[in-house]
Amino acid sequence: MTEPTNIEDLPQLFEHTLLGPQLSETDVAAGCELAKRYAIAAVIVRPSDLDLATNWVRGSSVVLGTVIDVPNGHSTTAAKLFAARDALRRGAKEIDTVMNTGKLISRQFQY
Repeated sequence: MTEPTNIEDLPQLFEHTLLGPQLSETDVAAGCELAKRYAIAAVIVRPSDLDLATNWVRGSSVVLGTVIDVPNGHSTTAAKLFAARDALRRGAKEIDTVMNTGKLISRQFQY
């Protein structure tokens, strides 16, 4: 997106993150509804909420995203690839994957 020219364009610069472990499906639905109402650029949900969130943002400009292997990225690359493909199949258009922090600290960059 280009630089906003007025205040109404500002929500298009934001992502609404709905990742908290305390959130119920009702909370996630309300967050998706809020994102639709204000035309927020994207809503980021837990992988387990993708199927429902796909329906909740349908017909809007809101992009659906998720995260893989949060918070520390300790899964193998193969497991992350499977999770990312599954997320794409279930409707995610944006995916954030966490680097394996243990391998980074150990300087195993190829891992």
